Amino acid sequence: MKQELNKKIIYKLVFILLSATSGCASTSTIVDEFVKYNNDPKALRVIAQICIPNKTAYFDTLNVDVTDLPANLSRLQIQKLFQDAVAYKAGEGFTNSYRSDSTNREYQTARLWRKPVNSSDFPRSWIVATHVNNVKGNMSETGVTGGYLNDSTEKNQPVFFGNLSHRPEDILAVMVMPPGEGSGGLRKFWFKLPKEISKNKYTPWMSSLSEEDRENQLGRAPIFMLLAHEKPMPLYEVKDRENAPKVRYSLMTMDEYDKYSQYGRRAMNAAQLQFMVGNPSDNEPKHYVPAKRESIPPC
Repeated sequence: MKQELNKKIIYKLVFILLSATSGCASTSTIVDEFVKYNNDPKALRVIAQICIPNKTAYFDTLNVDVTDLPANLSRLQIQKLFQDAVAYKAGEGFTNSYRSDSTNREYQTARLWRKPVNSSDFPRSWIVATHVNNVKGNMSETGVTGGYLNDSTEKNQPVFFGNLSHRPEDILAVMVMPPGEGSGGLRKFWFKLPKEISKNKYTPWMSSLSEEDRENQLGRAPIFMLLAHEKPMPLYEVKDRENAPKVRYSLMTMDEYDKYSQYGRRAMNAAQLQFMVGNPSDNEPKHYVPAKRESIPPC
């Protein structure tokens, strides 16, 4: 509930701030309409998968005992268990009141992302991605909800999953920024949505239309600023197109997105809790993903 309230406040602030110079007289009405859309569990919104062609991600399959984490626990109850586990790592006691003494144990599958060891491995479990929106004349830039490493392609290329939380017609462009490498610094890759996006079916992998880097930014306005002022996107050269990030899109309702996001969550939570309690002195973050649910084509 608190998270949803914060979302409403953020959306209102973004619209009000960015439309303050647009001369739009109906900002309040548009904001209310968008908040209504955003809270409609049946409304379609754009979701995306992001792939990095020249990087790899590997996962170890785990057979997780989920018996002590009942399927009917609420998010608040699970959150409390994690809070207790964090306190345990700090030296306090830990008691799982849902622990079962039954000899009939229940097991589910989760996967653990392997810590990167080679330069070809993607170095972290998340990626920076945003999108620029125009909702009836009100401009905003919004971070992609999620953006976490979720799977890999048939060639073990890392795949990140995110919710763009907008209608296709509202999204002007999508930006993906992989971690910086070498002396070139950070590079921003800009995408346009295809004309047709299907429900519950992904488009083919789409290539970046423009690459924004340190060189082409000297003395020029950032692409976000140009789009926010309803200027066209400059098409800078994508220097290594084959290895540049790729994006593919689909449409889901919020109900479908929640169901997708909760797939395998019980096994992932159980694995995380068991690791935290069993290894209280190990503070290295672990990233769990669900069991493989689909084959993803190479990007």
